[in-house]
Amino acid sequence: MTLGDRIRAHRELKGWKQRELAAATGKDGSYISMIENDQIPNPSRDTIEKFSHALDCTPNDLLGFPESL
Repeated sequence: MTLGDRIRAHRELKGWKQRELAAATGKDGSYISMIENDQIPNPSRDTIEKFSHALDCTPNDLLGFPESL
């Protein structure tokens, strides 16, 4: 599962459309589409944090890392 897949899955769990995630993160709707389709391979740490905050999950959840190593 890719970063885009995990973002999409968390967004859908909240029942949000891409435009709602865009509004919650201050990003453009086209950016949301691009990141969910893995057209932006390395979003910044700040972007990951904005997404995790909006989606009520941790950055590690979005990146696919276990919480404890």
